[in-house]
Amino acid sequence: SDPKAEYIGTEPWTPKEALEGGEITDKADIFAYGLTLWEMMSLAMPHLELLEGEDDEKEVEEDEDQSLEVSFDEDAYYDRLGTRPAVDLEALGNSYRRMVELFYLCTEGDPVRRPSAAQILQALESNVPLNINPSEVIVID
Repeated sequence: SDPKAEYIGTEPWTPKEALEGGEITDKADIFAYGLTLWEMMSLAMPHLELLEGEDDEKEVEEDEDQSLEVSFDEDAYYDRLGTRPAVDLEALGNSYRRMVELFYLCTEGDPVRRPSAAQILQALESNVPLNINPSEVIVID
């Protein structure tokens, strides 16, 4: 592993180990893939929830140029980076169960516990459960 190597990625999809200067493995991409699954299920970008007003309605202000200005809690955003966003299981229903399970596996906090790309492909093609072997980690130099 090259000590000068650094993770390059888009902030909301970056895993905790990359944010904290930890060892970057192939499992960093699996975390980003998990958040991409979340994005497709939620139709939103990870960790970019809007601020909510006191009456729990979203605050949106229209300015002079007729464009929308939306506020969000920057501190809360940075605190959530590298974590698994919540999933509304009730809204998704049973038809999304398999994708939700895959999302949870891919966004494990411990990179060793995330599936490999080959395991994900096998599970998607055969509809079999994912069996994770923690020794299958590739360190990226």
